[in-house]
Amino acid sequence: MSVVIQTQQAAQIPKQEHLGIKLFAGGISCMFISAVLNPMDVVKVRLQTQNQLSLKSQGGMYHADAEYTGFRQALVKIWRQEGFARGLMKGFTPSMLREASYSSLRMGLYDQCKALVAPNAKDKDEFTLLQKIAAGMLSGAIGASIANPTDLIKIRFQRATPENPHGYKHTAHAFSSIYTNEGFFTGLYKGVLPTVARGMTLTGSQLASYDHTKRMLLHTGYFQDSPSTHLLASFVSGLVTTTACNPFDVVKTRIMTDSDKMYRGPFDCFVKTVRHEGPLALMKGWVPNYCRLGPHFLVSIPLMELIRKSMGADSM
Repeated sequence: MSVVIQTQQAAQIPKQEHLGIKLFAGGISCMFISAVLNPMDVVKVRLQTQNQLSLKSQGGMYHADAEYTGFRQALVKIWRQEGFARGLMKGFTPSMLREASYSSLRMGLYDQCKALVAPNAKDKDEFTLLQKIAAGMLSGAIGASIANPTDLIKIRFQRATPENPHGYKHTAHAFSSIYTNEGFFTGLYKGVLPTVARGMTLTGSQLASYDHTKRMLLHTGYFQDSPSTHLLASFVSGLVTTTACNPFDVVKTRIMTDSDKMYRGPFDCFVKTVRHEGPLALMKGWVPNYCRLGPHFLVSIPLMELIRKSMGADSM
């Protein structure tokens, strides 16, 4: 009887008046774990941007640069050559700014977007998987479009090496320099289309797979709306999301670091990458990507649930 009552309580329609709490919980939970996993992000960016096409000065021929051979080798090499603070923790400040804006919006607005997509739903069990995916894609698009400048600067900081420095004194200087030298839309919002596409894919797959898995577990009668259930649903979400997002992540990262104007746009980048490196190139950085997203989800989603419930808001 208690399991049935708890499942019914968990299925109540989201409390729309707790938007502020949900925004705060989504942002602070992601900021915490992103700070811990920043080295994985640096390795992912390095792996995804290496071997991309570079035009030779003569004849318009292409060549590739293979500085890193894999996740472990890249991690050790960056540590030895650049250190921890100056190497593996590059992009920390813009990363925190990104999570404070992007993750607050995409995770905090998810319930509101579900209500918008399915206004006639009476409780959480009435939302279909497609509606959950649509809601996640909508909240992801909102967060990604607003946070694009912080994502751009984070990636440029993380891609920089001692041989190819980014040229910015600090994060504020990066904002002003990019705005002055490259413009607002052509500079700070460079790569916004693949960024939004990735944000939609990530949030749609992450929150929908978590939400749907959690509901399925609750309906078995063997699980309650508890941390253990949140962890199991988060694990499934990590696998689904990493695989779905990696191609978008590769294209987004390459566009944002394309100082040589090698790509005319996201589609051109996608075609050239597949043509010259094969389809598996779209899965480059999957291991460090999962090493970041997997633990990220295992911590951030249960932590978000805990913060929401402790502050009086409903769980997802």
